[in-house]
Amino acid sequence: MSFRADTGMEMTFLYPTAGLAFGLVQDRAWSVGLAKAYNDWLYNAYTKRDSRLQGVALLPILDVPAAVVELRRAARDLGMRGAVLPAATVMGKAYGHPDFDPLWEEAERLDVPIGFHGAPSKGFGFDFFDTFIKAHTLEHPFSILIQFTSMMFDGVFERFPKLRVAFLETGAGWVPYM
Repeated sequence: MSFRADTGMEMTFLYPTAGLAFGLVQDRAWSVGLAKAYNDWLYNAYTKRDSRLQGVALLPILDVPAAVVELRRAARDLGMRGAVLPAATVMGKAYGHPDFDPLWEEAERLDVPIGFHGAPSKGFGFDFFDTFIKAHTLEHPFSILIQFTSMMFDGVFERFPKLRVAFLETGAGWVPYM
């Protein structure tokens, strides 16, 4: 029985679940080691075994030079087709900040997309909710709106016109704001 016969899909892209909280890691060295370990695990456990399973790398965003190196390694050595960044972070700055320009430049040069994914909701004022679904409903679109707004108004798309991005799992509710 083939993968396609089972599902009707020719390939799938593997995104992390627990990795969505990667933006809350506060130690640079830990974030670098964790990203490398995750990307190696994803490659060895899945993508090198079956070309229909495509990896999407985690990047250590607390250390932009290390994120550039890891994106290059993930794309070139591990064959990953892109990367995902957490929309909710503890960095104190959004992705439109010029500090991230080396990463956008490398993604553009490698011609790999960068996805942005919401969650978790730390720091967004949802701590008073008494159920997961209430926070979950808002944490994805609001964190994505913050990053998209920053990247748009801080000129990322003008500086890097060939940069490919995806703002993931946020529905269409953000469209009227933009």
